[in-house]
Amino acid sequence: MIYAKMIVYLLAFILLGFSCKTTITNNEEELLKNEKLVNVEIGSKLIIAHRGFSELYPENSFISFDSAIVHKADYIEFDIIFSKDMVPVIMHDEFLGRTTNVEEIYGKNLKVSELTSCQLKNLKIDYNLRGNSYKDNDLKIPFFEDLVERYGNKIGFFINVKDWNYAGLNKMNLLLQQYEIRPEMVFFENNNNYNPPSIFPSWVLIFKSQIPLINQPNEIGCLTNAVGLEMNPNILSDAEKFSKMNRLVIIWTVHSVDDMQKTLSSNFVTGIMTDKVDQAVKVRNSINEGD
Repeated sequence: MIYAKMIVYLLAFILLGFSCKTTITNNEEELLKNEKLVNVEIGSKLIIAHRGFSELYPENSFISFDSAIVHKADYIEFDIIFSKDMVPVIMHDEFLGRTTNVEEIYGKNLKVSELTSCQLKNLKIDYNLRGNSYKDNDLKIPFFEDLVERYGNKIGFFINVKDWNYAGLNKMNLLLQQYEIRPEMVFFENNNNYNPPSIFPSWVLIFKSQIPLINQPNEIGCLTNAVGLEMNPNILSDAEKFSKMNRLVIIWTVHSVDDMQKTLSSNFVTGIMTDKVDQAVKVRNSINEGD
């Protein structure tokens, strides 16, 4: 039933062709007050692996994602930037220098968008993580197609698109259809001019500085399922505010055990994003056992 409703909402968005942030009808306003626009089934608090199990392994790498799955994360969060030939690449930074051997191969620090997908395949992940060097591990940069082929429906995808490009997003959507990725996939977007493409169910990131400015659901976006709130000392009151707007609430990025305990125990929090997947799962299990 929820999935059918989501299809209706998405079709309506396509036909009307308006920005949800600036134009909204009375019927849609009423819908926002009464419906959770959600296409995920929440059994317990979600653990979202921030760039995979990035506490122990190189961020946005297959070894990091594999470990997150082994340690029972519900979603893997990863970043997308498009190559020069519009291929979606799993990479957080605009420039490649921090996490790859781009300077060794091409002589200078370059942007992802300056290299074709073939050129990017010549690079490997190369940086030190807490004293461990990954220079000689031959870890390649993952591409989005590799990721969906590797994981399929084994785990949920929490996608952070860094480079807002509709041509690239359409390529991503075709890959999701090709590999029949489950409809619970969510799209995580941090573009300041928030206007999501109708092909994706959407979650929107909200920084703590923006929270006082948002007082109505339509100020978040009418097709936005949920909000991601940056961890801060007032996080539970912030979470309550958006929970009462009928939005799921994800807290990011949660590092300490105390913060995990606080957020995962709250009725207003749907889940957390963390580097420390194993610790977060232990805290969640402890809370569930306490119930």
